[in-house]
Amino acid sequence: MSIVGILTALTVVTLAWLTGLLLGLHAWNNRRFARTRRRLLPVDPMTEKRAALIVPCKGSDLGLEDNLRALLEQDHRNYEIVFAVESEQDPAVPVIRHAAARFPQVPSRLVVAGRAVNTAQKVHNLLAATAQLGDDVEVLAFADSDIRAQSSWLRALVSRLDRPGVGAITGYRWFIPARNTPANLCLSSINSAAAALLGPGGHYPIWGGSWAICRQLFDAVGIRAAWKGRLTDDLVASRAVRRAGLRVDFEPRSVVASPIHLTWPEALRFLRRQYLIGRLYARRLWLLALTASTIWQVALWGSLAVAVGGWLAGYGYAWLALVNFVGLYALASYRCYLRQDLGRAVPTGSETEHAVARRSDVLWGPAFAAVHWIGMLSSCFGSRVAWRGVCYRTSSDGRVVAVARSGRRGSAPTQPGRTDKKAA
Repeated sequence: MSIVGILTALTVVTLAWLTGLLLGLHAWNNRRFARTRRRLLPVDPMTEKRAALIVPCKGSDLGLEDNLRALLEQDHRNYEIVFAVESEQDPAVPVIRHAAARFPQVPSRLVVAGRAVNTAQKVHNLLAATAQLGDDVEVLAFADSDIRAQSSWLRALVSRLDRPGVGAITGYRWFIPARNTPANLCLSSINSAAAALLGPGGHYPIWGGSWAICRQLFDAVGIRAAWKGRLTDDLVASRAVRRAGLRVDFEPRSVVASPIHLTWPEALRFLRRQYLIGRLYARRLWLLALTASTIWQVALWGSLAVAVGGWLAGYGYAWLALVNFVGLYALASYRCYLRQDLGRAVPTGSETEHAVARRSDVLWGPAFAAVHWIGMLSSCFGSRVAWRGVCYRTSSDGRVVAVARSGRRGSAPTQPGRTDKKAA
């Protein structure tokens, strides 16, 4: 190997170790932050304000009725729920009505948004729902239909919105495999790696499945106008909040369980979609993640390749490469342990089932990260995203320029903006 090659290899390995150590320290600090924050859920004046919980729905999510029931069982004293769908033929509609009928004490409405033309359907549903709010609503909270929130989730999410400099509060998801298949365990590991990055400070993006904002600020920073023509809601809202000079705080008590059951092709499509959206709307963050992941993967698997090749060729230096591989893998496994310790506070349903996912992450998380990297690489190309039966094509600035539908049930045209006063 030439001097240039040796120096390049040493540089990559050094950067990988530095990245791994920094991420490990970051995960440890975030675990400490989450433990401290979860010790006490204060009664805050913000929890007395009228909140509208917006829940866009499309299709039959895994455990949808249980997910909706959890949102209807929140211990927030003063809230209503607005469910938003594309059409009354959507499979989610009867589930919504059945769940709402079981909780008549919680005010709820069903908004039928109609088909999106030049905007993602989820964003279109959000626009319809936020256009029909009562004058008494002071706080807006948003939840995806595939989350399963604990009863204190909403109260925790809105409790710190009145802090100086805070523009929005975000939670995050914790994937819970419905079955412990390799694809589910891999995606759960990858998602927990992202969750472990969240901690103190206000530099995090909003996650659209669990976030809240004061209504006055929502209107003032023009989030509705920013949403129009866009593929995603959360990164666009993050940009609007930051442009107003405000920060997005992370709330560990609003991390929610999210059941998953995907095949390998579905998991890879999910990863590509997430990172393609990141490339379009948070390019610097996407590029940083791609660069760090590339350095790590090259250093880890390159060390193993050099060790095996050197051993087969009889070179004496092969053990050095093997030591480097084992060291990097062990460092990554320790980060996996730290983040899985974080996940113990998330209600998961079956502790026995989730224990398998935790052990799998600690043992195989560093290997699962290679799948994560492949998902990142796949997002470098193309401008099309398939999402819940709809294919979107975007321009380079993230505007939706074409929408093609698969013709599945739930996409029939309806009168846009229609509202049922009671979801039941």
